[in-house]
Amino acid sequence: MKRSVQFLSSLIFISWSSFLHASEHSCKTIKQLRKENLTSALDASGFRFELDPEKGNQFEKLQVDFSKVKIVGLGEATHGTSEFSIVRHQIFRYLVERHGFRVFILEDEWLGGLHFNEALAKGESIENALSKLNKKGTFLTKETLELFKWIEAFNKNHKIDPIVVYGADAQAGNILLESFHYLRQKLPEQSTEIAKMEGLTKSLFAQLADPALLETVSIDTVKASLKAARKFETDITNSISRQNKQEARLLGLARFPSQILQKISAELVEGLAAAQGPAVLDAIFADQELVSLFDPSCLKGSFSCRDFSMAKNIKLAIDIEGKGAVFWAHNGHVGRFLSHPDIIWANPKTEDTKIVDNTGAFLNEFYGQGYFAVITDFHKGSFLARDASDGHLRAWEVESAIDGVPSSIPNLIHGLGHENFAINLRKKAKYPADKLFKVPQAIRIVGATFSETSNTLEESYMTAILPKYADTYIYFENSTPHSPL
Repeated sequence: MKRSVQFLSSLIFISWSSFLHASEHSCKTIKQLRKENLTSALDASGFRFELDPEKGNQFEKLQVDFSKVKIVGLGEATHGTSEFSIVRHQIFRYLVERHGFRVFILEDEWLGGLHFNEALAKGESIENALSKLNKKGTFLTKETLELFKWIEAFNKNHKIDPIVVYGADAQAGNILLESFHYLRQKLPEQSTEIAKMEGLTKSLFAQLADPALLETVSIDTVKASLKAARKFETDITNSISRQNKQEARLLGLARFPSQILQKISAELVEGLAAAQGPAVLDAIFADQELVSLFDPSCLKGSFSCRDFSMAKNIKLAIDIEGKGAVFWAHNGHVGRFLSHPDIIWANPKTEDTKIVDNTGAFLNEFYGQGYFAVITDFHKGSFLARDASDGHLRAWEVESAIDGVPSSIPNLIHGLGHENFAINLRKKAKYPADKLFKVPQAIRIVGATFSETSNTLEESYMTAILPKYADTYIYFENSTPHSPL
């Protein structure tokens, strides 16, 4: 009996040990299987790449027919990450050398592009030309300088078919006043019209800058300004020959006053709505004459207004040059919409009060599959951004991507050994990436400013189903800050 009990006890112990071992093995297998499936899905739709501007041909692995693409948007999760600038150089160089792209467009004003191209043509130093292109200083880094040095060298060897640089943004009022001076030099026969518009703009800016006068800005003042800007655009546009590229490039300055004043007016409306409540919007929208003076997208708010202007300017640059273009900007502009808690204007297409159309959305409307959006992100590291409290440029460090509901894409990829990895979200494969990212995920969108409290889902991320938002996602395990000039 005693032996039977001992035998039974041994049998139970062996069975229980085997069960525990099998359960542990099963759990490991499930975890390993999930990792293997995730890796297979990424590898089927993407590839690891070496970060080196000389090795742009690696991006042939994206397997994209760029002959059908008019515009490639190159987005960045921050404006101050070195790796983003290097990969941008790498991809732009590849598109120029292998696919004949010749237009480089920045998130900066149109006038800066004109100044840059002229300075380069005159043989001025590339550092001096770059400072004229970007007076805000966002792009004045050693990494960006390397890209523009390459553009300079390329143009010396391709004088008949050079790269042309444009600015597409429409938000800096001080640049508007400089634009009038530039137009007077180029179109002296239009000096009277230019001076008239300049005087009206200065008067309006004086009211907006003085808190005591700001309250006196009426809807009639806004109407008069917008009417004058519309007339100015028509008159100057009609005086410019589209047959001459040098002259046609002035067209962006003809529409600039209207774009700036529409954005300012949209900001005034937002301020009124914030101070007096949304009912004030009904009264404004009831004024049909006022509504007719806005581009429809400007009625959705100042962000959408600015981004529609950028999209129109990008299209104008492509129309003038007739070549493929690259648009370099923030992820929030390059993707096909923007979702953020701070947005107060509803998108009628989605009925979502937290989504607005952005530059990428408008480019998608203009070009369909001819628009190819690339966004970048990283898991952890540091980057440059201006301190939200004092405006000083400094390096910020984040330990890792924020996780939560929804989870962040960098955290999904982190730990798989994919340090520099590009994923083609359009690619049809056995494990397509769109199935991997079929639920909303968090995408990093750090702006020009940052603070100690900014690294939150609410302030530094937006949510999106990635394949609907972009065509290629580029991941870096680590971010390092730009090197300012």
